[in-house]
Amino acid sequence: MKIRKATIDDIPQMAELWMELMNYHADHHLVFRAKDNAKELVQEDLKKRIEQPGCIFFLLFIEELLAGFISCSFRVTQQVMIYNKRGYVAETVVSQQFRGQGVGQSLFERAQQWFEDEGADHIELQVSLKNNGAMNFWERQGFEGSTRHMVKYLKKKR
Repeated sequence: MKIRKATIDDIPQMAELWMELMNYHADHHLVFRAKDNAKELVQEDLKKRIEQPGCIFFLLFIEELLAGFISCSFRVTQQVMIYNKRGYVAETVVSQQFRGQGVGQSLFERAQQWFEDEGADHIELQVSLKNNGAMNFWERQGFEGSTRHMVKYLKKKR
């Protein structure tokens, strides 16, 4: 296993994995359903995020194949809060063929080290309530529930 930071050249492979994640989650909830042109849109989004200060993607390769990636960002939030140096994991994507091989664990360990180096005092993330495997994984990493993310649709789509 080899972990490194993502570059612009990695975006096509990352978009493929991102689409795999969205396809996996499509039946979990309407918010996970992607548009028809999602692959090209996600490539644009990934490019913006890779270039954004305070945002980093770590990629894990197994024998030259992209097995997974994790998206991390850091920012200082409201000073009134005791925990105000937030690390945020936006996506953790592990290809189906590499699940159960320590890819997610290795990616998170690298991300956690980056957050600590950046001065984060806590890490937040969101997990699909219907993704029991991911819920269990994150709980094993020491995460616990603090809020419940809720959605109300204002306009029906698809």
